[in-house]
Amino acid sequence: MIENTIPVQVHGHGYIVDDLGEVHLDKTNAIHPANIARVIARALANESNFWINKIAFGNGGTVVDAAYNITYKTPNDGLPPDAAGWRSRLYNETYAEYVNESDITVSSGIGAVPGGDPLAVINSMSGPGVVSVDQGLLSQVVITCVLNPSEPLSQYPTDIIGSAVNNITEFTDTPFTFDEIALFTSGADLAATPGSQSVRVGTKTSTDDTGLLANTIYEFDIMVSGVSQHISIHTPLTGSGLAGEILYSDLILLLNTALVGATATINDGVHLTYGYLLFTNNDVGATANINIDLPLTPPTNWLFDGLNSFINLVTPVPGAAGGIDNDANTPANEASRMLTHLIFSPILKSSNRTFIVKYTLTISVARSTT
Repeated sequence: MIENTIPVQVHGHGYIVDDLGEVHLDKTNAIHPANIARVIARALANESNFWINKIAFGNGGTVVDAAYNITYKTPNDGLPPDAAGWRSRLYNETYAEYVNESDITVSSGIGAVPGGDPLAVINSMSGPGVVSVDQGLLSQVVITCVLNPSEPLSQYPTDIIGSAVNNITEFTDTPFTFDEIALFTSGADLAATPGSQSVRVGTKTSTDDTGLLANTIYEFDIMVSGVSQHISIHTPLTGSGLAGEILYSDLILLLNTALVGATATINDGVHLTYGYLLFTNNDVGATANINIDLPLTPPTNWLFDGLNSFINLVTPVPGAAGGIDNDANTPANEASRMLTHLIFSPILKSSNRTFIVKYTLTISVARSTT
């Protein structure tokens, strides 16, 4: 029997530069060998979910102490000490954008503002998106993502935060500080997800004034897992604001007392909602849906009209079952796979900066041997 051995190498590299030309990242990454092998096999067999669909950012790749000493965690590549196998994920994903330009969702994602990508940046590069480049004996896959000044929503307005002495150590754990990046294929979420619906209120936090009147009843209807609920809340005589304003923290408390089977959250240092008022089903799976009723003629005490910065109700996101490893007959059941994992020193993204992220995978195949 004659055996042919074809050595295949995949080399990954991440590069981030901002609008001022400052390079924030220029580093190679870890490859997930099992998932890379799987997507190559899927591509050769003309099966689904082999293409790069999403780039994700997280803030769990390092540990930073008070003296700004950085300890780097081991990249997750499906091999020890990573026990997740093909299910590997970022340590703590906080933001993601879709980069598959053949899909209408390109540049979108929770907290993304696709229309904010500067035209001068877009016109000067091949992206955002994923393209292959022929380099003779080598081939490259180039993934480009633009984090424009608005992305992620509710980020810090400037990259100068905290005191002049220790501002660096103060932002290392924020959801807008990235110390890990990964590339993902298309596919379902790994774990079952709940249904949710966001309310656009102008990127508010728990300490912002809602504009609601004190000692006033507000109402709305919401469907949770197919069951309609009429929610009525009565604001207190005095809110938590310095002048007695009804803050979003007050509203969250009232809503979560009234809701059954669902939870309301907003940015508060623990929950990250990208500034939206978020309603989430407490259950997960395909039946765990949520839908706020939008009346043709809202009543005078409709809660959302009472909010001083209410914009609109966002289309509900249905709950979904968790994906599995392989299902060639029904590809929609397959979970997305992480292909690469890059860990680096924390980088703060703020609204006074535009970041261009270029991720390059270089693929080489040596001459076969027998």
